[in-house]
Amino acid sequence: ADAEKLPSVQKELDSLRNTGDDYEQKYNDLKKEYDKYKSDQEAMAEKTAKETAYKEMLKSVGISDKRIASVMRVTNLSDIKLDKDGKPTMVAGVPPDYFSATGQRWGNPIYNWENLEKKNFAFWINRLRYSSKLYDIIRIDHFRAFDTYWQIVASCDTAIEGQWLEAPGYALFDELYRQMPDIQIVAEDLGDLRPEVLELRDHYDLLGMYVAEFNLPWHDDAVEHQLIYTGTHDHQTVKGWYTSQTNATKTKIRKVLAKYSKPGEAIHNKLVRYVYGSPCSVAI
Repeated sequence: ADAEKLPSVQKELDSLRNTGDDYEQKYNDLKKEYDKYKSDQEAMAEKTAKETAYKEMLKSVGISDKRIASVMRVTNLSDIKLDKDGKPTMVAGVPPDYFSATGQRWGNPIYNWENLEKKNFAFWINRLRYSSKLYDIIRIDHFRAFDTYWQIVASCDTAIEGQWLEAPGYALFDELYRQMPDIQIVAEDLGDLRPEVLELRDHYDLLGMYVAEFNLPWHDDAVEHQLIYTGTHDHQTVKGWYTSQTNATKTKIRKVLAKYSKPGEAIHNKLVRYVYGSPCSVAI
């Protein structure tokens, strides 16, 4: 249904309208096609207008990277590290390790912590205050970056050209709890962390995380002040996780789960019982 064909389609509709019942179905089919095309065109025009307005807004405040605009309000441009053209000078990620020789370059911009602190961390506190209206408990991903974070030179295509920098975690949480003493926070504290990260978490009595798939069968050491999961968005389904293990590991997993489950139960039900039977205060 090209735009230039619309007049001829309309003409055919008009001619069919008065030719009798034999053509009623054909008329109705053409009418539906014509109406859908008009609706699609109107939706496309509206989308184009919004995209044009969005690009003009970005241009007016000097932003050239849509990813930045999607996560930061234009009033907070000074809270991230950008150059004069609105492009990131530094980006986030993690350094090279056993799993990746070049590390992980996530590409999202780095906070300008010095500037944030001068403004009493208004960006973070406003963000958490709004989130607390929506949720009873807020989980903060990559909590370790409130202690130290890996800063990568934006021009580097990998995570190799980076360095560890310290973040003002204590200053941020002091201000946060001064303004919002009742906020409930879960710290994503998974992975190989330096002791200072756990000290920061415990200083504010934040709930940590425990992922069953990540620990079993090698560790069975969940504690009360944690939120326990069967798995997260980074893991397989329980069945997929279990079937991917070696026979020896499967045997060890079954031994750990035996006291929490019924004989003959499916593995995902066994793990759910394990999670609910753990000492953790919250289970997902």
